[in-house]
Amino acid sequence: MSGAERCLLTLLAAMHRRGSHLGLICPGEGELGPRAAALGVEVFHAPIPPCRRGTSRRDFLRYRSQAARASLVILNIIKTWGADLVHCNSVTATEFGVLAGYAFGIGLVAHFRDAGLGQFTAAVIRHAPRSTRFVCVSNFVRTTMIARGVLPDKGTTVLYDGFDLAEAAWGERDRSAVRTELGIRPDQILVGIVGRVEYWKGHLDFVQAAAIVDDPKIRWVVVGDNRLCSDITYYDRVMNVAHSLSLDRRLQFTGYRDDVNRIMGALDILVVPSENEPLGRVAVEAMAAGKPVVAADSGGLPEIVISSVTGELFPLHQPDKLAACVCRLAKCPDLRSQYGTAGRERVARLFGIDLQLQHLDDVYNGLLLATR
Repeated sequence: MSGAERCLLTLLAAMHRRGSHLGLICPGEGELGPRAAALGVEVFHAPIPPCRRGTSRRDFLRYRSQAARASLVILNIIKTWGADLVHCNSVTATEFGVLAGYAFGIGLVAHFRDAGLGQFTAAVIRHAPRSTRFVCVSNFVRTTMIARGVLPDKGTTVLYDGFDLAEAAWGERDRSAVRTELGIRPDQILVGIVGRVEYWKGHLDFVQAAAIVDDPKIRWVVVGDNRLCSDITYYDRVMNVAHSLSLDRRLQFTGYRDDVNRIMGALDILVVPSENEPLGRVAVEAMAAGKPVVAADSGGLPEIVISSVTGELFPLHQPDKLAACVCRLAKCPDLRSQYGTAGRERVARLFGIDLQLQHLDDVYNGLLLATR
């Protein structure tokens, strides 16, 4: 599952617990629908086309044809179900939500989790109905979208994703079991990168940093694969580079894992070397688990990781600096513990699910008043 889908499930679970009447429209395939249904959410399926539209005019026209058919289904679901407002969890979802806003005059929340948009999508969003409220996952996304002229300054707010701290702590219970599974001794330091293996996520920087650090007590792990990626060949490239650098005994690839909390519990240090990461859910998850984070000083990551407080920031695409940060933390367990404690406190203060619900209530209530 994508990070956006996991964030949505956390939000749906919290809203359902407090008695909200929820409906979810999603594609028929994938894990999102079944997991939402298990929470008690009413799930509707629509033939929403994949967001990969190709580069040719034919690909674009094919996508628009599929999107038109999906729009009719989505509009019928919204009308029949009697929704009071529509919350679009992604830029792609907003394309369809804009139609509902115009067709039924209901409130629309457009949730921006990315700073990259195609020209067509940007045009659709610029012409969204006045009943639309825009929320961005980070100040980085908000600033970028306003600078590009896609979103208005007034009325565009930041809504950090919410996290369940109690759930994040579960992974620590299985620390020994997961480390044994990965072949990590108690005296070794486990450094990980977690998430889909995409070129902008910085896996090559991670691999090169591992090659720089010549310490047998520091082990490295890549958790994730190339599903949901725009370039599925990049995963093989990363593995080939690791092999060429003779890292087979110090670095391992686990492939896809759906037990992120258990993985976080097993790690000693998380690395997030992404370029222009919209927010960095995985960094928040690590901090919630009490782990120090070494992150690139790029995108939304500096909004999460405070250098020398909850972890370390390093200049983007400088694996030598990344390696130096890892070595410093690996040699100092007290510093790792200090950063971990500060990180967990920061997550509780800024990224708790209750805080997200409180902010979202303000948005929802304002919309409902404006559209009645």
